[in-house]
Amino acid sequence: RRFSGGVASDVLACVGAVQAYEAVKARGRGEARHWCERSFISMTAADAVLNLRKQMRQELRSLRLPPPVLNPPATQEALAAWLLPLAGLALYPNVGRRRAGEVNFTTPTGRKCKISPSSVCSGSRGGGGGPAGSGGGLSPQQASLAQACRGPGPDWIAFEDLSQAKAIFIANQVSLLPPHVLFFLCATVELEDAEAGGLSLDGWVTYAVPPAEAYNVAVMRQR
Repeated sequence: RRFSGGVASDVLACVGAVQAYEAVKARGRGEARHWCERSFISMTAADAVLNLRKQMRQELRSLRLPPPVLNPPATQEALAAWLLPLAGLALYPNVGRRRAGEVNFTTPTGRKCKISPSSVCSGSRGGGGGPAGSGGGLSPQQASLAQACRGPGPDWIAFEDLSQAKAIFIANQVSLLPPHVLFFLCATVELEDAEAGGLSLDGWVTYAVPPAEAYNVAVMRQR
């Protein structure tokens, strides 16, 4: 969790770990090796990520495309707002939602799942980590951002894969997903009732939305 930077996302925790490794590696491989041992991080895996990033930059230059952003947002909240939509877009349609009062998440295929106990999201009302609203083992910053991600609607998660444990599935590599990421980037959005207001996500979940806002979202997605 110390690499998550206060963000309830395993993807962003991995990003933070690689960034920390890169900073230590600049001081020498010996120090980097000891740091990896103390942090329970695979040095080989971290090097592979850095090499892949270097290769992607070279390919972008060869195609005369602009380089990746070199100066990301300064605050963790701004960084989360910048990266979480990318994580959701990459992981979709591996998503789950949970209505108020429910313990487990439900996927679009009807599978019931909970968040892996090893996830930084475990315990943040994310399933499998303590009673609702307890905050589990999250720092105050993590709990605050997790609450901001959830918003007024049901909880949403994006995950890399599911592993089965007896009667339920475990969601791995999880990010708490703001609902607006689904509305604007991922899901198929349909206007169900222009007069009463209602937006359907993939024909699966329907949100009650003021008619004018529902219409604007539908038009934006059409464009």
